[in-house]
Amino acid sequence: MAKRFSEVDLAAIDEGRFLAAVEADLAAVQTKLIRFREEYGEAADKAKAELTIKLTIQAEKGQAEFFSITASTTMKIPARPASLSMAMAGEDQTGSPRLFAPTSGADDYPNPRQAKLTTRDGRTIDPETGEAED
Repeated sequence: MAKRFSEVDLAAIDEGRFLAAVEADLAAVQTKLIRFREEYGEAADKAKAELTIKLTIQAEKGQAEFFSITASTTMKIPARPASLSMAMAGEDQTGSPRLFAPTSGADDYPNPRQAKLTTRDGRTIDPETGEAED
């Protein structure tokens, strides 16, 4: 005759589905952190991901021998690193103050007048117009 109850462990919660979810979330958080590091390189130094497991055991009202077990997981993945762009103050066509960034894409040079030779995708920049050539 099979037992109706067994001692509670992670495998017993939600008939094993919770443990399977934890294993899947653990694999997912590893994959996401590895891809984050591949995408952002040095900007991802010290990046960390967290997998939090929360178990709540609660006594049920009016029934001394019964308890409920609520189990959940939460993943925290690092956010995309902040972008830095340099811009110059100037005036738009109506004379209103505005900031202007290079049309070929801003970068982190301290002086926005620093000329760039190519765009990030390798297109040549016309030194006269600052526009990327196709």
